[in-house]
Parts: sequence; C-alpha cells; structure tokens
Amino acid sequence: MSTKITFKRAAFFSRIANSASLLHLFDYLPDVFLYVKDVEGRFMKMNRTFLLARGLANEEEILGKTDLDIHPLYWGQRYRDEDQKVMRSKTPLVDQVWLIPDVNGLLEPFVSTKIPLFDDAGVCIGIAGIRRPLNPIESTSSGDGHGIQAAIRNMNENFSSSLEMSQLSKIAGLSHSQFNRRFKAIYKMSPSNYLQRVRVHEACRRLVASNQPASEIALEAGFYDQAHMTRTFKKTLGVTPIEFRKVN
Repeated sequence: MSTKITFKRAAFFSRIANSASLLHLFDYLPDVFLYVKDVEGRFMKMNRTFLLARGLANEEEILGKTDLDIHPLYWGQRYRDEDQKVMRSKTPLVDQVWLIPDVNGLLEPFVSTKIPLFDDAGVCIGIAGIRRPLNPIESTSSGDGHGIQAAIRNMNENFSSSLEMSQLSKIAGLSHSQFNRRFKAIYKMSPSNYLQRVRVHEACRRLVASNQPASEIALEAGFYDQAHMTRTFKKTLGVTPIEFRKVN
C-alpha cells in the first residue's frame, strides 16, 4: 500500500466523529457475539446478539461488569485467563474453539477470536472479541460435515456410556483415520479430547448443582472411576474435582 493512500485512510478515519459507531454494524450479524473489555476485564461494549443471549434489554445492565460477575466462576476464570494472555502477549488469538453450554446444558462449539486494543502510545488498554457458532457442515468442503455432526450429537447424548472411537467414526461414515483427521481440522482437538471435555463439563455441573458424592458423579459422567476423573480434572482444569467444588 502506498504512503499516499495510507495517509488518506488515516485522515478518513480521523474524521469519523464517533469511531465506536462502527461497532453498531455487529448488531446486524445475528449469529456473532461482539464484546469490548478494558484492561481490568470490564465490559465496555457489546452487540445486540450478546445482550439477547443473556436476556438483557440494554447495555447498562452489563457495562462495567466482568466475566466473573456474569458467569459461573469456572467459566469466568477461563475467559479472564485467555483475555490476560492476549493483553500480555499483545498478539491476537485467532479461531480458538470453545465448548460452551447452551440453555439445556449441552455443549455447543463456538469459534472465538480476540485482539488486543492499544492507545496512541502503544499501551494495551483492553481487548475486543467476537464469537460465532461452529457449524461442521459449513467448515468442511469434503461433504462429511453431516456425519461429523451426527457423531458430535452422539457424544453429547451418550457421554456416560463407553464410547469407542471406532463406533463414532462409523456413525460419521468415515474410516477411523479420516474421522480423526477431519474432526481435528474442524474442532482443533481430537474426538477423544472432545468427549473428555463433554464429560468434564457434566461432572462440573453436577459438582456445583448437587451434594452427590464425587465417586458417583465420576461414573455418571462417563469416567472409569473417581481416580480417572481426578486425573482428567487436574490435566484439563488444573484442580481436583473436590477443589473445583469448593471454589464454585
């Protein structure tokens, strides 16, 4: 790009009375969540889709709040940690796959991208991010998105059973190697890791919502036993199930 046009572009944007008004365009993208946070993690801006998903009527209900104010502790901490990673590195974090519970508690995949925001002195003052649903049918050109979606549905519905990857690849209509390769390309994780996240999520939900013994929760969430669940929690969340229950 020539120096001349670069100068003209800068001059054009400097003439916009309220550059934040450009963010209103995101109100017309019904499947995209937009948010802007300051360096303390406080919400400064969000689009209509973001508000509607949380049953909010206007921005004033959430402005100044943080993820820890509006989400369960487990999710709030995960969002905050990723935000801080972006601000510390001053580098965008692009196309991260998140598994987030829907209104029925089932995990749904979303693609998240976050960028750091800077002031005129180059100091990072916050982040902006977008999140959109991940549709496996739209994410593959090989025509097997419907099969992979069927396998995902099976994992979400039957996570407590002993699911074999060979069984899931058969549901997807693919060989084991094809299923594993194409699943990774879409979800940025293996099918077994996806299933593990579904089971961890279910265990987290039960640990917070009930006084059920951890040993029972482990079996009902699809783990071999409590020791297996504990190892998986330590690896995935960095805490044991008992520690998770205490802080949530």
